[in-house]
Amino acid sequence: MANGTVRAAVLCAAALTGITGCTSSPTSAARPTTSAVTARTTPAQTHEVKVAGLAAPLELPVGFDVAATHRIPAGRAQSLRVVGDAVYWLAEDAKTGGLSRYRRIERLDTTSGEVTVLATSGVGVFSGIASGVDGLVASTETPAPASACHGHPGCIRPAFELLRPGVPPKLLARSDPETSEAGADGYLLVQATQGALLKTVERGRPHVQLWQSADAPLVDLGHTFPASLTATMVGRALVGQRWGGKATGTVWTTSKEPLPQGLDTGVWQPAGSPTHLAWIAPTLDNATGNVVVSTLAAGGFASPTTLATPSAVDVIAWIGDCLLLMDGRDDAANSTGLFVADVCTPSAPVRQLITADQAAQLDLPARWGIAPGTVALAFDTGKAETLVVLHTPRGGP
Repeated sequence: MANGTVRAAVLCAAALTGITGCTSSPTSAARPTTSAVTARTTPAQTHEVKVAGLAAPLELPVGFDVAATHRIPAGRAQSLRVVGDAVYWLAEDAKTGGLSRYRRIERLDTTSGEVTVLATSGVGVFSGIASGVDGLVASTETPAPASACHGHPGCIRPAFELLRPGVPPKLLARSDPETSEAGADGYLLVQATQGALLKTVERGRPHVQLWQSADAPLVDLGHTFPASLTATMVGRALVGQRWGGKATGTVWTTSKEPLPQGLDTGVWQPAGSPTHLAWIAPTLDNATGNVVVSTLAAGGFASPTTLATPSAVDVIAWIGDCLLLMDGRDDAANSTGLFVADVCTPSAPVRQLITADQAAQLDLPARWGIAPGTVALAFDTGKAETLVVLHTPRGGP
């Protein structure tokens, strides 16, 4: 599954209860360790930042800075998301049928270092979270009677709720009851650069909406959504890859503009920003290879450009509109580090953000949290994890 996509698949089995907000319940004080961060400039377009717990200093490209570091209990952070000065994650794993679902969402205030519980799931579970400008969208699964799923056991009723500190949860949308048999035809929550994509199924028809902020209404993106395990946005158009049968892997879009040349069956993980579309052209295996980028302008998509990455790449994600984050891999599938490309700069320079050794310390279930101008990384540093929050040189889309 592509990074940034949370597949809310389907396992539980009686009536929707919604989320109980509990923003005043502190769970721990994650001590800010910014005092343990020291920086010095090096001659080669980077500056060295020492972070307590990491075996070697970060050699950050010019323009990237450590905003804060915090230590939290090991294994705490799952599915990092960033909203303003706060980092959110799923907690309290409640495995159901071998799949991870969660009963609590926690929030770290990076200015104070305090960790609080943003919400709990009641009798249901959280299956995913996605961020926007000023809040968090959570997908929930609560038990539903088998009769709601034509007699099939394991019936759940999916819903999406808006969560913000100090504000009661707000129901954004519901989806038809479903079971694990729904697969790629079921509901979906996707983290897009532009906000949170909510795919619901209403009377058997898929319906996609974009949530961006608490003050803006949901944007209706229509009913065109083939069976897919992931999707992305470029401009106001959806792009995804079909799932199921001979059509698996073929690329679809709601755009009126033809897709860039080369974006067809055999590519992997299309990822969109407001004016760019990137994807992986596999070279090592079916999901690891070269990164290709095309720019969307008034006349359509420009000719694609292959980025000059030091190694093959297996995961990509946009930090705003111009900066593309990439996870490098060698021929043996070992990490070569995290890299970032500025595609709005001539020649789209690629710079290393963290080394292979540091990438090996990343907590993979958490991976990273991204918002325009911010990246949060969770490193395994022994009995605790160290969250490192970086500010980037381009602050918005």
